[in-house]
Amino acid sequence: MTEIKVAVSHPATAVENLGSLAVSKSEDSFRLVLEASPDGFIILRNVRDATGEIIDFCIEYANPVAARGVNRTAAELLGQHLLQLFPTFRTNGVFERYVTVAQTGRSETFETFYDSQGKRI
Repeated sequence: MTEIKVAVSHPATAVENLGSLAVSKSEDSFRLVLEASPDGFIILRNVRDATGEIIDFCIEYANPVAARGVNRTAAELLGQHLLQLFPTFRTNGVFERYVTVAQTGRSETFETFYDSQGKRI
């Protein structure tokens, strides 16, 4: 089983609030750490409808370990909508938990299982 950590963006903690130089330097360092991490890591951006309701999440980053964990490359995941890749997340409670994190900014820890092309992750 592959463990994948997921970060869901929250407006109150948006990177835009940092100075542009600090963002550039810290972003490069952060990316290097994530690329070398032995753990899978995915960053999601919420997708909202016209009323402001979160209707999906878009994958903004996936490190190589996370991508391998779902039998894809990082490039294949980038820009994809979560519910298109993992439709059962809507019915198994994962999507609802991600929405809660995005809305409250409070982290949650939980485990779930997903069968990806015959490989349970």
